[in-house]
Amino acid sequence: MEPTMKIRIGDLPELDFLINLEIDSSWRQLTDFGHLVLPRNIQTLSGKDIAKLIKRSDPIEIDLGYNGNNELEFKGFVTDVTAGYPIVINFEDSMFLLKKQPVSISGKSTTLKNLVSQILPAGIKSEVVNAEIGAYRYSKVTAAQILQQLREERGIYSWFRNEVLHVGFAYDFSYSTINYDFEQNIKESGNQLQYRFGDEQNFKVNAISILPDNTKIETTIGDNDGETRTLHFYNIKTESELKRIATQELDKLKQDGWRGRFRTFGLPRAKHGDLAVITDPDFPEYNRGTHFIDRVKTFSGIHGYYRIITPGRIAA
Repeated sequence: MEPTMKIRIGDLPELDFLINLEIDSSWRQLTDFGHLVLPRNIQTLSGKDIAKLIKRSDPIEIDLGYNGNNELEFKGFVTDVTAGYPIVINFEDSMFLLKKQPVSISGKSTTLKNLVSQILPAGIKSEVVNAEIGAYRYSKVTAAQILQQLREERGIYSWFRNEVLHVGFAYDFSYSTINYDFEQNIKESGNQLQYRFGDEQNFKVNAISILPDNTKIETTIGDNDGETRTLHFYNIKTESELKRIATQELDKLKQDGWRGRFRTFGLPRAKHGDLAVITDPDFPEYNRGTHFIDRVKTFSGIHGYYRIITPGRIAA
């Protein structure tokens, strides 16, 4: 199969070639971003300097596929253009729109959904989990900065998918289920997967419950010398209940499962939040559980069309 593509940038004619493309997508980062590399001299533009024809904020759409069967892979906006040899175009998803206009808002106890509705520009759709956030005050900061602060202080994550802003906690949203097999679509080159047994792994969980009045209850369980994970919860009113929930989360972290990352083809399409079923016919005893996908890096160009998948926590 031959990788193919269609690229639309601002008012430029549609392009069907590039040197290299990379897209980085994860719920752990506020913005999905990437870059593409084009040759300096493009005949379809009649010798015009392409770097001068592309501007910051220009919309960009990238379709990828095989043998002309392309589907939309990324939609966003140009952030800058490096006018060298070759040309490098950097871009971001719709979070770009939330980094422009500063806002100033404040209020008493409210819902997360109400807060998000106050800071989003007109026309942006959202899906927000049900949570109380207590009193709030933000002065002359962008919507993206507010979402970043919610992430850092309260463990509330935000990301765009299909131009819809999702706001919630880790693994609140799941999408498609994708099967990966070592004999079919997991490439040997670039494969860094390791199967780890739960009793061989040490974790320490810092659990934080934020109450409607913005006070906190905290507890720590697990191995003192283990890998630390900080988990946020809302309106868990007692330390004993918080410890019970934290213990359940620690048990999930300590389950047998795959760790690392692997390289696969451009198809099937994968996004963070999808569920990955990973099987190895040579070791059927390792075929346990389904993993959330934490991160997807997508590549296309002269070196082919492929993805680097990072599986996360066991989902089932």
